[in-house]
Amino acid sequence: MKKCVYCGLENADDAVMCATCHTEFVPTPGGLPPALRNEYMISPEEWRYWHRMTFRQFAVVIVRLAGLWCFFTAALESSSLVQYMAVMPFFMPNARGIPSYPYALVQLFVPLLRVGVCVIAGFILFSNGERILSWLVRSAVQRQPPEVSPSAPRPGQTGGANP
Repeated sequence: MKKCVYCGLENADDAVMCATCHTEFVPTPGGLPPALRNEYMISPEEWRYWHRMTFRQFAVVIVRLAGLWCFFTAALESSSLVQYMAVMPFFMPNARGIPSYPYALVQLFVPLLRVGVCVIAGFILFSNGERILSWLVRSAVQRQPPEVSPSAPRPGQTGGANP
C-alpha cells in the first residue's frame, strides 16, 4: 500500500495518484535503480510545493530573483570603483584651488549613482514583490460590471410584475 504524503490515505500499490486529493506519487530514491539515483532527486514535499504553486507565487519568486540580480549588479559595479579610488589623489585641488581633473569627478559620480540605483531597485523588488505585481496587472484586469439580481428592478422599470 502506498501512503499519500499529502493527506495520509493508503492507496493501492499500482496507484499513480491519490484517490482522495489527486496528489501524484513521486518515486522515492530508494525505489529507483542505482544508475538513476542521484543527490538531486527532490523530496515529495518539495515536489508537492512546486506542483501546487500558483502562477502568482511563481511571479513573485521571479520578481524577487530580479531584486537579487540588482544586488549582484551593484556588487559588480562597486568592484569597478576601485579604479577610481586609485586616482583620488589627483582630484585634490591645485595651488589655485581648482581640481586638476574636474571631469574625473563626474566620471566617479556616474558609477556611484549606478550602484545606488541598483541597490535601491534590488531592495524595492525584493521586499515589495507582491505589491509590484499587483501594480503591474491592475490595468490589465478588466473591471466587471456589478451583477444585477433577477428580483431587483432594472433601471427605468417600476417595481411589480413584469408585463
